[in-house]
Amino acid sequence: MMIKVTLKDGSIKEYAESVSIKAVAEGISAALARVALVGEVDGVVKDLSFKIESDCTLKIQTFEEEGGKK
Repeated sequence: MMIKVTLKDGSIKEYAESVSIKAVAEGISAALARVALVGEVDGVVKDLSFKIESDCTLKIQTFEEEGGKK
């Protein structure tokens, strides 16, 4: 079963098994992974080690975004 993670730009990443928010950020870019602070999974803020185990929407927050400053 593939896990579909929909990013804030509408693109979809697919994973064969559970994946951490940090690993998703690293898959997008090394620069994003360095500045990522938290992830918002289906509207709920989670730390970068949180494992995504089912289809969801993900917004990776950096200090530049309001969610990242909190």
